Amino acid sequence: EIQEHERYKIKKIKIKSDKFSKKLFSEVSHFIGKAFTEKNNKNIQKHIRDYLKNKGYISSRITSELEVLGNNNIGLSLEVDLLQKYEFKFKGNTKFSKDDFLKTIKFKEREYPFGSNVILLLVEGIDKLYRDNGYLFASIASDVEKTSDGLKYTININEENICKVKKNDIYLHILFDVLSYSQVRKQSR
Repeated sequence: EIQEHERYKIKKIKIKSDKFSKKLFSEVSHFIGKAFTEKNNKNIQKHIRDYLKNKGYISSRITSELEVLGNNNIGLSLEVDLLQKYEFKFKGNTKFSKDDFLKTIKFKEREYPFGSNVILLLVEGIDKLYRDNGYLFASIASDVEKTSDGLKYTININEENICKVKKNDIYLHILFDVLSYSQVRKQSR
C-alpha cells in the first residue's frame, strides 16, 4: 500500500561562502516556496555553479544539508568552497572568439567542477578547432601565473595561414602513392 503525503516545500535557503553569499542567494531565492525535488535541488546547485563559473571559480564544490522544519517544510543549507579562481587570456587569435574556445570544453554545459587538467583540455580543444577549420599549422601554447586568488592562464596562439587543398593536389598524391606502391612491389620480386 502506497501512502501519499504532502510534498515538502523549500522554506529557506542558507548559503555559506567566503565570497558572494548574498549574490548567490539572489540567484536561487526564487526556489523558496517551490517543492523540494531532486530536480529543483540540482537546479539550485546549477544556478550557483553557473554564477561562479562566470566569475572564474570553475572548480568550486557545493555541499548541501537538509533540515526538516515541520509542516512539510525544508531548510536547505549550502556550503560553497570556491577553491581557486581561474582566468583565461587569449593572445594571437583573430579567427575565433573566447566563447568559441570555451565551447570546446563544454564550459557552460558542464555540470561537474573542472579539475587541474582544464588547461590541457582547453589547449587540445583549441588546437582541434583550428585544425578542423583548415589551420593545420596553428600552434597553441600556454603560460601560467599564480595570482593572489588562483591561476591566470595565457594561451598564446600562432594561427599561421589556412591550408587550401586543390582537387588536383589530391589526385597527384593518390597517383604518387599508387606509383610508389607499384615500384616497391616490383623491387621486392
